[in-house]
Amino acid sequence: MKSIVLPILFILLISSLATTIEGQAYCTKEKGNTAGGCGVDPKTQCYIDFLKEFGPQASSQIQPQGLQVPCFFIFGDSLVDNGNNNRILTLARANYRPYGVDFPQGATGRFTNGRTYVDALAQLLGFPNYIPPYARTRGPALLRGVNYASGAAGILDQTGTNLGDHTSMNQQVAAFGETVLQMRRYFRGDNNALNNYLSKCIFYSGMGSNDYLNNYFMPTFYSTSSDYTTKAFAALLLQEYTRQLMLARFSGNNSTRCNENINKAIVLFNSGLRKLVDQFNGGQLPGSKFILVDSYRSSNDLYMNGTNNVMDDMFQNVPKGDAIFMKWILHNWSDDHCLKLLKICYKSIPEDGKVIVVESILPELPETSTVSKRNSQLDVLMMTQNPSGKKRTKHEFLTLATGAGFSGTRFEWFTCNLWVRDFYK
Repeated sequence: MKSIVLPILFILLISSLATTIEGQAYCTKEKGNTAGGCGVDPKTQCYIDFLKEFGPQASSQIQPQGLQVPCFFIFGDSLVDNGNNNRILTLARANYRPYGVDFPQGATGRFTNGRTYVDALAQLLGFPNYIPPYARTRGPALLRGVNYASGAAGILDQTGTNLGDHTSMNQQVAAFGETVLQMRRYFRGDNNALNNYLSKCIFYSGMGSNDYLNNYFMPTFYSTSSDYTTKAFAALLLQEYTRQLMLARFSGNNSTRCNENINKAIVLFNSGLRKLVDQFNGGQLPGSKFILVDSYRSSNDLYMNGTNNVMDDMFQNVPKGDAIFMKWILHNWSDDHCLKLLKICYKSIPEDGKVIVVESILPELPETSTVSKRNSQLDVLMMTQNPSGKKRTKHEFLTLATGAGFSGTRFEWFTCNLWVRDFYK
C-alpha cells in the first residue's frame, strides 16, 4: 500500500516539572479558604479552591476567530488526556470529581479542574467543539481530528505500567495510522487529496515526563536507571521520539513539590528536544514546521512565584497546617509506612486540625456491586504492581488512624468510587 507523506505543523510540548506526591496540598486558615458546595467542611473544601486558583480559567476568556485549520491531532499523556483512560483498568484516570469542577461538561477524564492546553488551543484555532478522545470517536468525526493522549503514557512502551493500562506513544502513533486509513474512505482512496488535507492540519505532541517519573526514577519497578546514565537515557528517549514523530508523518500502512534530581535529568532531554526541533525545521522533514512549547519554564515560574513550596521527605517531616490533604497516598504503602506518615501528620496539625484522606475503600465482606468489583480489581493491581501497597476497608483505615493517635475518622463525601474521610484528633 502506498505511503502518505505528510508536510505538517507539529507542536511539541517540552517536559514539565516533576512532582513526587500526586494530589497533596497543605491548606491553612490564613489563606482564607471558605466552604463551598455539598456541605463540605471548609478544610476539606480548600483543596478544591486550590485547584480553582491555579487551573485553567473559564473558556469565556478566549475569543476564537474563524476556523483556522481543518483538523487537529493530539498525542500525549495526562497533561492533555481528555478521556481515553476512562474505560480501562488503570490508576491513571480522572473521570471523577474534583477533576472537572470548573469544566462545563464536568469530570470527563481531563486531569485538571478545567480545560487543558489543547482545549484552549482548539478554541484559538476556531473549532466549535473540543477535540474528542480517540476512544469514542469514529466515522466522519475523525476528519476534524482526535485526541490520542493517555494518562501515564510515555515514549517507551514500558513506561507507566506501574499504574496499569494506558496507550503508549507507539500505540498512539499506530492509532493515527488506523485513523488515516479510515479517513481515506472519505477521499475515495485519493491519496493526493488526503495528503493535501492533512498537510493543512496541526499536530500536537507532549511526551517525556512519565519516562522519568514513572520509569527511570522508579528503580523498584524498572531497571532503566541502572541500565542507563541520565545522559544515555535522554539520548535513548530522543532517538525513539524521533522515530515516532517520523512515523506519524509517514502514515497509512502511537500542589506539590518539585524534585530537582528528576528535573536535572529531564533538562538533558529538554535540551536535546530543542536540537531535534531545529533539525526537523532545518530540512530533515521538508515541508513540515515544528513548534516547541516550553511548559518547563512556565511551570518553573509558577513554582517559584505562584505558590509557597516546602521540600522535604514526608516520612521525616510534613509542613504544619490546619489541614493536610492526601489523595491516593496511603494505598501506595504498607501499614507500617502509613502509621509512620500519619504520626508525623498528627504532630503537624493543631488540636482542631485534621488529615483529609481520599481513597477507594474495600467492603468489609465480599459484595457484587460495581463499586466493590472495581475496588477489588484495584486491590489486585496494587498487589501485583506495588507489593507494599494495598486497598483497605473502613475498619482498616480506622485502625491506622487510632494507631497514629487520632480519635477517629469521619465520612465527608463520596463521589465516583472515592471516599473523602477526615482523620481528627
